[in-house]
Amino acid sequence: MASRRHPTPPRFKLRYALVDRGKLLMRAEENVTDMTYLWGAGSTYSDRRLGYEKKMLRDWFRRRFVHLSPPRG
Repeated sequence: MASRRHPTPPRFKLRYALVDRGKLLMRAEENVTDMTYLWGAGSTYSDRRLGYEKKMLRDWFRRRFVHLSPPRG
């Protein structure tokens, strides 16, 4: 019996620093992943090159720097 392979969700390890006029405001390292990337985004992003990954990074950036949500953990 052939086993079914499950797709691996997109995952990134990010290291970043937020600097304003030479002053360090925040430095962090985060693992960013979306375990539910296939739920609801399937038809919208599946035909674009790295579509899921781009959406995930765009959403992370908005949470972190637009809405100023702190990193988890």
